[in-house]
Amino acid sequence: VLSLSFSVGTFQKQFISFARDVDYQEDEGKVDLVAGAWRCLVCKATNPDNRNCSECGTFKVLATSKAKLKNSWACSECDTVNFWDAGTCVECSAENPNKDAANTILHPGRRPGDWNCSDCQVYNYSKRESCFKCGKENPKEDGCWTCEGCNYQNYGHYVRCKRCTKRRTNWSCTGCGHTNGARKAICANCTKQAPFAAKNERPARAGDWVCPKCSRNNFGKNLKCFKCCQPKPLES
Repeated sequence: VLSLSFSVGTFQKQFISFARDVDYQEDEGKVDLVAGAWRCLVCKATNPDNRNCSECGTFKVLATSKAKLKNSWACSECDTVNFWDAGTCVECSAENPNKDAANTILHPGRRPGDWNCSDCQVYNYSKRESCFKCGKENPKEDGCWTCEGCNYQNYGHYVRCKRCTKRRTNWSCTGCGHTNGARKAICANCTKQAPFAAKNERPARAGDWVCPKCSRNNFGKNLKCFKCCQPKPLES
């Protein structure tokens, strides 16, 4: 059992992590809260309608739930309270002292498709398109890539980073693992389509043609590629 004792301002709190137990200071009398305000269970501070406690920084979704706090852990480096399955502290990136247990214990009621956010490690249900805590998108499709400019994880069909708009420099084929240039819509090794090419593909009609330069589909009436302006190849 790991016991951590620390203070935030004038508030003293003691956590017993991974023992399914936590001690709280009880309220002395009731405090009327304005609409939208909430009381932090960690440090007892009253907060406006925001995502984090203004006193100790704990996320609202965690600071207002005794059930979640019982499974949380306190960082020994900066005192930040983290979700039970976070591999590292969201504030200072210090490792979870019981990281192995956090990685092996299944979330109660976990179902196929449920996922842990790669940024904040929070558990999310499969139906969520983005993390409920930090907003990061669910990377549930093949070919996802990490932006070299800002380290944001993007969907495979994105040609540019959603966060910083930096263009991807290459892509890894999901069929054979070969690394291809960003402008190549077909793998040079196994001819499998790039994730972004498959996303932009539309049903071909009679007369439509494929650009030999960028592999984009074009209407038959187009005399040059709508994407790269490559002239339409002459019919043989």
